Amino acid sequence: MGGVRVRVLVALAAYDPGAGSRYGGSNGVTDATAATGATGANADVSVSLNNYLFDPATVRVSSGDVVAVRNGNAKTPHTFTLVGEDVDLELAPLTTETTTIDLAPGTYQLICRFHRSLGMQAR
Repeated sequence: MGGVRVRVLVALAAYDPGAGSRYGGSNGVTDATAATGATGANADVSVSLNNYLFDPATVRVSSGDVVAVRNGNAKTPHTFTLVGEDVDLELAPLTTETTTIDLAPGTYQLICRFHRSLGMQAR
């Protein structure tokens, strides 16, 4: 089975996570829409969100992989959002969430919705 390759597009912005989010602001999206969990202990792939960067900058997974996403920032919430797909995690500071990636092989845009408008991107 071929892997799903997720390309990262991260953009930083003045902190405005959105009104509908659990952190306030103007965006109506509120929670993860993929299968989620909280520990990441059984994850196939790990991704860290720290200092407004995704690490690794290119995330490679196979369909069905469980991805653990860790927000390493002590004060800043982040999202792990695949644009146009049903994957959207909101992570409070210093938390970990998991999601199962069930997508066809390809390249997908990964962003933090809260910090997209500063134009920072990795491909």
